[in-house]
Amino acid sequence: MNKSVHAVELPARLRDAAERLAEMEGVSVDDWIAFAVAQKVGSSEAVAAFLKHKATGATGRDLLYYLDRVPNAAPMPGDELPEGWKQGR
Repeated sequence: MNKSVHAVELPARLRDAAERLAEMEGVSVDDWIAFAVAQKVGSSEAVAAFLKHKATGATGRDLLYYLDRVPNAAPMPGDELPEGWKQGR
């Protein structure tokens, strides 16, 4: 496996947590961080592949099919547009 060095600045709380968790797992902080990054990369790539697969063959007409079924009702509390929001931004 090719390795390269990347200096990463972490907030103190995040660094402390990584050190604590690495120690609990009996691995170096570098190995723990590499594993954490590998997990994030893997999950991000899996989500992207899933969404690409689900969108295969989708059209604007498909989207309109669902948008036409949205009820014309006031938004639920907390779902309102921000004050001063203008359509077309």
